[in-house]
Amino acid sequence: MAAARRLINGRHLTLATINRPPFSSIKSSGKKIVSAEGFCFEILKEVARRLNFTYTMVESPDGSWGSRMPNGTFDGVIGMVQRQSVDFAVSGFTVNYLRSIVIDFSHPFYDESLTILIPAPRQENDVLAFLKPYSWQVWSATAGSVLVVGPLMWVLATAGTLPAVYPHNTRKARYSVLTYVWACAISLVSQSCRMRQTEPMRVLYGAWWTLALVLIYTYNSTLTSFLLVPRTTALISSLEQLADQRKVLWTLRAGTPFTDLVMSAHPPSTYYKIGRLVKERPDLLVQGDLPGASAVLQGGRVFIKEKSWLDFAIEADFLATNKCRLAQVNQLFYTTGFAWPFPKDSPFLQLFNHEILKLSQSGLLSAWKKQFWPRPNRCTSGKIAATSGPKELQLKNFTGHFLVLGVGVGLASLVLLVERSTAYTRRQLSVDAGDAVVVGWLISYRSS
Repeated sequence: MAAARRLINGRHLTLATINRPPFSSIKSSGKKIVSAEGFCFEILKEVARRLNFTYTMVESPDGSWGSRMPNGTFDGVIGMVQRQSVDFAVSGFTVNYLRSIVIDFSHPFYDESLTILIPAPRQENDVLAFLKPYSWQVWSATAGSVLVVGPLMWVLATAGTLPAVYPHNTRKARYSVLTYVWACAISLVSQSCRMRQTEPMRVLYGAWWTLALVLIYTYNSTLTSFLLVPRTTALISSLEQLADQRKVLWTLRAGTPFTDLVMSAHPPSTYYKIGRLVKERPDLLVQGDLPGASAVLQGGRVFIKEKSWLDFAIEADFLATNKCRLAQVNQLFYTTGFAWPFPKDSPFLQLFNHEILKLSQSGLLSAWKKQFWPRPNRCTSGKIAATSGPKELQLKNFTGHFLVLGVGVGLASLVLLVERSTAYTRRQLSVDAGDAVVVGWLISYRSS
């Protein structure tokens, strides 16, 4: 360790980097890097101060992280480190087995997980909001109860004379069974009954009204919450759901460890299903992160990427448009460590490991993370912006209600037409019959 400190003291190093916010945000002019900031560069500046060395930053000629080529070597930044054309590289590099064969990694300074970038969840259609307080099973059970209780009330009403409560009135029921079914159904919206009732029927009707009150007030309170609290639906909610369908396609960045993993995965794993589509559709691979986010905005695709970059992309799009056009699923997968790649047997590796551990234990890494990670907002948190007080109900919230009214008006108009047509037909038959009688009388009169 002491020899490494003497070796690096006052030395000028050449370091490779790549643009990857929030770990490394760089700006270039031609082939020269004019500014570099981010989480990793804060670590680098502090380590450089402690170890007393200077450095020059260079980018990869092909702009890639580094993927394995058929001859076993790597391209991109990993290839630069492997060939020792740079002293080491600075950014958020995923630690994996294939890379560790040709280079050495520093101690991981951050644990990263992947997730899925999707279009922002959309608010559910409110056309049928008036039906959503109850499931179809509850609606079916309610309709079935009407069909059972109505005929039973008719049976109890016609089983005998009225009880001692009304001894002077012994009339029989004059209503049909359909009338009692209708009265049972109408109790759900009004509480009145003028039909003949016996004592058993009163008990049954009282129980039915109790049920009706429970159903009515439960429906009202639940409908209010459905209308005032917006409900949203996400395009995809998990990697497993994504892999088991083809309606929504997915995009991956070429040359990343996760892409290499899914391309070599074996069935029947979820990773194999993800990679199989990419093999069938190579056009789904993108060469950069921004094209992946653009594919999501264009519709019909999602982008699988590290969560830290997705947080950055969602915030950047929100600041540019003031709209929540992007979101991410809650599921995290493929958690790996981020570290810096060093050439094999680098004399500086143990020295940097020691300094990174000291920075981690000092709490500086947590402070720098707060500085460069996007602050939570209504888009990155995946929540719709809260409003003060209840939400204002709009016309679209009552589309289904007016649809019911429209159907009622249409049915009433149809019944009116049928009645008019029937009445006209009856009048014509009456006129024709009267004319026939008159004609018959005239014929018989002339004959006589």
